[in-house]
Amino acid sequence: MQDLQTQRAAPLEFRLIQGAETESQFSALLDQGFGLSGGAHYLDDFPIWSERFSELKTLRLGIFRGSRLLSAVSLRFATLKTSRSARMAVALIGAVVTEVESRGQGLASQLIQAATRLAEEGGAAGVFLWASDHGIYMRHGFLPMGQQWRVPLEALEFGQSEPTAEIVVNKGWNPALFHMICNRPDGLAHSPTDLGWYQAHKNVCWFWAGSQEAPTAYAAVGRGIDLQNIVHEWGGDSVTLHSLLRELRTRESSLQLLATEKLLDKNSLAVRNEDVIVESLCLARPITDEFSKLIAEPESFWIWGLDAV
Repeated sequence: MQDLQTQRAAPLEFRLIQGAETESQFSALLDQGFGLSGGAHYLDDFPIWSERFSELKTLRLGIFRGSRLLSAVSLRFATLKTSRSARMAVALIGAVVTEVESRGQGLASQLIQAATRLAEEGGAAGVFLWASDHGIYMRHGFLPMGQQWRVPLEALEFGQSEPTAEIVVNKGWNPALFHMICNRPDGLAHSPTDLGWYQAHKNVCWFWAGSQEAPTAYAAVGRGIDLQNIVHEWGGDSVTLHSLLRELRTRESSLQLLATEKLLDKNSLAVRNEDVIVESLCLARPITDEFSKLIAEPESFWIWGLDAV
């Protein structure tokens, strides 16, 4: 009893989350905060924040009382490929959580402020995050940015392309897909060090067509916590991609595709507008004027890979 009372009276301390014992607390806190049970784990869906990938430019910040982790936020430095400039330094925030007993004390707000300050000091032009609850972030200068379409696969029209009868759709992660992902013209830039966490997503179902060594089209479906029945990564040769999407539509008619109007047009895809759900892509906090100009055009602003963080 005395130890418990002493711990409750201990002052709050701000420090990095690192080490096996603290990592275990961090993982458990995320599972609790996001309501996961039955063997489901937050870090299975967002492995980028796991200490296993500490070689990445990632900081995990926590507020502790004694040895107990009460609240956490993670910050990742990355490079964004854009149409306006070849490269832009950005930061991403994720894994924001506070234990139930400590909510309402402003702990998460303190960590978000600290993370955005570190992002600015680290040279980021702006900060992104992906969240369903906008309230707390908008109080800290984050605003909905970009535009995302949710398109039912049943509503897709494939232009003049005909189904490719000989296509074989393969299921499961193929390391060769990472080369295609790295070569996307926009979105977050990846390097070989990103392969580990990218393929560590346990609840993403990958489909691809082409040879094992050189796939020609791919699509990623779902994630445990969110994006159920959502095709959130896709690309490749348009004709093969059309056949792949047709096959996925045959297998599961309720699937939806994340895209923009420009992406659909670029890939010779059309859709009945009445079937489209339009929503903001993410939340963003500008730091530089260059970043503000980038996100000022919601129809053309898009970030592949953002939902993975």
